[in-house]
Amino acid sequence: MKRFVQQLLAIFAIVAPLFIAAAAGAAEPVAPAGVIAERSNPCLMAKYGHGQPCQVPLLPESQDTSQPIAAHLARAQFFIDLAELPKALGEADAALEFAPNNPAIRHLAGRLAMSMGDYPRAARDIAIALQQSPDDPNIAASNAALMELQQNFDAALDAFSEILARHPDHAFSRLARAKLFLSLAQPQNAIADLDVLLAGDGTDTALLPLRATAYLQINEPERAIADYTKALAAHPEQLELMLGRATAAMLAGDDNAALADFDTILGPLGGTSRYAIGGDLLAKYRTQRAFVFVHLKRFADAAAEMANALDAGGKPAVLRAQIFLRHNGFPQTPLDGRDSDGLREALQACFGLNSCFQRISEEL
Repeated sequence: MKRFVQQLLAIFAIVAPLFIAAAAGAAEPVAPAGVIAERSNPCLMAKYGHGQPCQVPLLPESQDTSQPIAAHLARAQFFIDLAELPKALGEADAALEFAPNNPAIRHLAGRLAMSMGDYPRAARDIAIALQQSPDDPNIAASNAALMELQQNFDAALDAFSEILARHPDHAFSRLARAKLFLSLAQPQNAIADLDVLLAGDGTDTALLPLRATAYLQINEPERAIADYTKALAAHPEQLELMLGRATAAMLAGDDNAALADFDTILGPLGGTSRYAIGGDLLAKYRTQRAFVFVHLKRFADAAAEMANALDAGGKPAVLRAQIFLRHNGFPQTPLDGRDSDGLREALQACFGLNSCFQRISEEL
């Protein structure tokens, strides 16, 4: 049913950014370019009371140039590990006092400034680093990443493409371009880049859900299911992967598989979710399971799950339900975000008595 599929795609559009963000966050723990992301490490854990605190590296007494540079860089990494980026930038600046023509240190300072949101400073440092080392793909990639952060998307795409033309194996640029293609609704181009990255390791649990998301955007849910399943083999408890596969199964028409994944996520009908989710997000997942129940002709369960979604999601969930009813045979439904007996009765008629979906079928 074309309209039913469109409704599922609309629901997926709400939750798809969760899949992209989760995958992107895990894509490269230690990136050679772009924003310096916080990552788990023993010193950071100790900072919050889990383990023995790390000691800041000492500065040497010797004035030999190589020793203070190395010490300041070690201290910069120490503060990066503690997510104290201003202090890390101070150490990078101290290293630059000894080696102002070192492009690697200048690049580090630019990345730190970019990570702190100081884009003018980042642009200056990266420009200097590019002048000092114009053929370094990592510095060029940071420059492209800065363009993207400043929402110069066309320029960023061109910059990443130029890097890849000269350095086709530069994984950071290829992944960054793939994610940029995804965010710009160019899934076919994203898939092409992700295929290259996955050619060497087809089980990468960061890249697979990104490609699965792209497959869903071009309505190839069976391929998305395959990627989610491979990723789940490595991380069977990861919520975003299971939710993505459930959505893909819905779009593929495999309702029993979709229900199995939703049951794993949400628990039995009327029960408690196995995951720490609540509020509007939980309401969205329950709404998706209600659609699966409809497709399986379990209309009473669908109505009960829609009621559960309202209970979980509050006003946003009520508004979504009201809009859905307005568009599917209940034009008098108010759009005020207020729960009511009338709304519950309309949902019971829509889902429990299948009146909404009978009407959709008659129109086709």
